[in-house]
Amino acid sequence: MTARCSLTLGDHTVVVDRAGVPVHLHDHGTPVTDLKPAPGGHYTVMRRLPGPESDWDLVELDEQLREVRTYRTVGLRNTDNHDSILRADGSRLLLAYEPDDDTGLVDAAIQEVDADGDVVHTWDSGDHLDVAAETTASDAADYAHVNSIEVLPDGDVLASFRHLSAVLKIAWSDHDGHQRGDVVWRLGGRLSDFEFLDDPHGGPCAQHTATRLANGNLLVFDNGSVALGANPSYCVDPDDRGGPTVDRPVTRVAEYELDEAAGTARLVWSYADPTRFSYFAGSSRRLAGGTTLVGWASDHTAIATEVAPDGTTVWELRDLDPDVQGRAWSYRVEKAVVPDAIAPELDARLPGRARFDVGDVVRPRVTCTDRGGSSLRTCATPALRTSQPGRHTVRVTATDGAGNATRRTLPYRVTSPRPALAVRDTKAWRDRTVLRVPRQGKARTTVRVVNRSVRARRIDLRGPEGGAAFDLRYQFRGNDVTRAVVAGTWRTPRVAPGAATRLIVTVVRRAPRPAARTFGVAAAVRAGDADLVRRVRLAVRPGR
Repeated sequence: MTARCSLTLGDHTVVVDRAGVPVHLHDHGTPVTDLKPAPGGHYTVMRRLPGPESDWDLVELDEQLREVRTYRTVGLRNTDNHDSILRADGSRLLLAYEPDDDTGLVDAAIQEVDADGDVVHTWDSGDHLDVAAETTASDAADYAHVNSIEVLPDGDVLASFRHLSAVLKIAWSDHDGHQRGDVVWRLGGRLSDFEFLDDPHGGPCAQHTATRLANGNLLVFDNGSVALGANPSYCVDPDDRGGPTVDRPVTRVAEYELDEAAGTARLVWSYADPTRFSYFAGSSRRLAGGTTLVGWASDHTAIATEVAPDGTTVWELRDLDPDVQGRAWSYRVEKAVVPDAIAPELDARLPGRARFDVGDVVRPRVTCTDRGGSSLRTCATPALRTSQPGRHTVRVTATDGAGNATRRTLPYRVTSPRPALAVRDTKAWRDRTVLRVPRQGKARTTVRVVNRSVRARRIDLRGPEGGAAFDLRYQFRGNDVTRAVVAGTWRTPRVAPGAATRLIVTVVRRAPRPAARTFGVAAAVRAGDADLVRRVRLAVRPGR
């Protein structure tokens, strides 16, 4: 599953596809930043540690973005979240913001640690920078503020320093007259080693995510800056680099062609949206095919934009409610390819408190939603088996295009709706009774019908007609319903589940010496293709 970009939103790591649908979403319970691909199909993310200090772990994640291990700087007080590099062999480069007790300043540190956890080299800005001559942060303790690193093909390190408004190439070994740790050159800032050509802004300002492209050019997410509260603008005046800083409320992506021998940096491509200004954070990454993925960070009108070389928008990810400031912004965005590991969401319910009658045709009420980016493949809603009474289960399944499945097993109960039928025999209800009809008079009994269905029903009742020996009459609530009962067309009013209704049966003797007679009264309901019937027997005997 090819996703569009990886990002972090508050405490969450997120990877979305082209439609903006997450293929990964995980709540870490603490702030996270800088989710990005790592060698071997793995990923890394910076996760903040609890406590008042800004201290972080570098977390390695596997292909499904499950935690594998964590890393920290060695022998330093801080591990910083602004950037990191994890190599295939387990060696890594980490950043730190280290307080200097002697100067009262906060130095920027870059540390390389080998796969065994031994320090290869630690670079400290306090040893290599002239703070007074280079910082654009006035008298702030955090005078350098490193925010991105990259290992160049020659092994040196390319590092971006927001509070210098400069990108530095740092010698990571002794070569060409440089000792390890020397600044080979500065691009931008007060002491820039490059003259900027065709660039109206005279170089980067408060930039983030400086990267070297395959053609050797340098790509920079150039934030721009303005004085904000106690914070100064970090933009140098191109006409007076050593003088006061100036406001430049313009954010752009800038690509420079460097001529190190001539000391020139020519602006060969740039992209800006005049409606957007990212005061801090942000990223730009050149993708295969020549498009550029831009992460807007602190500008909340969009989260990410992919732009073509001509500046047209190829794709964009936005928050649905950009007015909710700070809710949806990502320190960086990166292209990512992540298998869809998010199973579909499945809401499955059974109606009627999951109790049904034999023969009912029932399907679960199922809603399936896929948020993993692979789209739903199946959302099965099988019919329930209701041919036999008893306790049963039905399994409901949702699957997506990546093979992820969510299953729910729903229990239910099937009962027979066959009505209960009983006749009054002296003081008890039985399935038969004997009526003795006197010579002059009549005998009466009551037939009770109980609805055993799980829902309200009307129940059919049928009884025989009278004859020469005895006359049979049926009454319901004072009304004579004999004709309909004999015809088999009479039905009770709707009877609630478990409730009962009654039919009065009256027998009148006609013949002086009648023979005894036995007859039945039947109650029936329809269930599927079958009639479910109950009967009671009434034996009529002549009395004195």
